[in-house]
Amino acid sequence: MVLAQEGSAGAQKSGTATSTIVVDLIAVITTVTEEIPRVLTVRRTRRSMGMASGEDEVRVDALPFGPLDPAGDRTLELGLRGWVREQTGLELGYVEQLYTFGDRQRVSGPGIEGPHEISIAYLALVQEGPSVGREARWQPWYACFPWEDWREGRPPVLDRVLVPALEAWIEAAEEALVRQRRERVDIAFGLGGAPWDGDRVLDRYELLYESGLVQEAHRDRGEEVPPAAEERAQGQP
Repeated sequence: MVLAQEGSAGAQKSGTATSTIVVDLIAVITTVTEEIPRVLTVRRTRRSMGMASGEDEVRVDALPFGPLDPAGDRTLELGLRGWVREQTGLELGYVEQLYTFGDRQRVSGPGIEGPHEISIAYLALVQEGPSVGREARWQPWYACFPWEDWREGRPPVLDRVLVPALEAWIEAAEEALVRQRRERVDIAFGLGGAPWDGDRVLDRYELLYESGLVQEAHRDRGEEVPPAAEERAQGQP
């Protein structure tokens, strides 16, 4: 969905004649099979996801998503269901609005002119079945977040990869911030005598983002993404 607002109070204040807003709808479709949580992804080109790079036609796994059509979609939820049906072949049951992302230049990147993109994510719980589209596939959550997988005890990726990297991030801080970073890391990752809290999933990911251990952090800062960033987070050597 694209909205062009001409002569609005915000535009007049900034001296800009037109402000464009794009609304994207994202589906987080999840299930649990054989005690393994899974999420449904689709294959998309980097270009179709608005990811500028020299490899625009490279296909990557992404959550099902698409823009809201203000003329054809009576509600946000109906727009979401239409995109999921087209991209995965699934007819969703109950869905719940999960989160709204609205930071300016979150998708295009800092310094790149473009519309203000707002992304609205929905959560859908379904039963896994074989009837999904050719470009869709179920993926285990723990393949994306291996440090959260405690089914067989403490994940090796913590001590082998993430903890050393986070320690280096703490030590690199200005003196006034060292204690603050230490406390945040200890609480989120169960270090320094603190217990592991399974509910702090978001806190842990925010720390990995802030410390540059995931690719998204470098992309959002307009930096070249080091291949090691995602490899470290995924536990690869």
